[in-house]
Amino acid sequence: MLRTTPADRRVDELRTRLMLARLHTRASVTTLKSQITQRADWRAWYQDYPLECLAVAFFTGFLLVRRR
Repeated sequence: MLRTTPADRRVDELRTRLMLARLHTRASVTTLKSQITQRADWRAWYQDYPLECLAVAFFTGFLLVRRR
């Protein structure tokens, strides 16, 4: 029969908490990465807001040409 000391139980508890924190962090990073990928997709923005994207492109081109 193995006897565990309170210190051993505390170490096991801390290891379990650390493992759960790592899993939670990994899931959060994966979710954040997918959200950033979706929001940075210019094709989706153009599909959802075609007139606004054309207006921004026109205005940006106007500013760039005007500076020269």
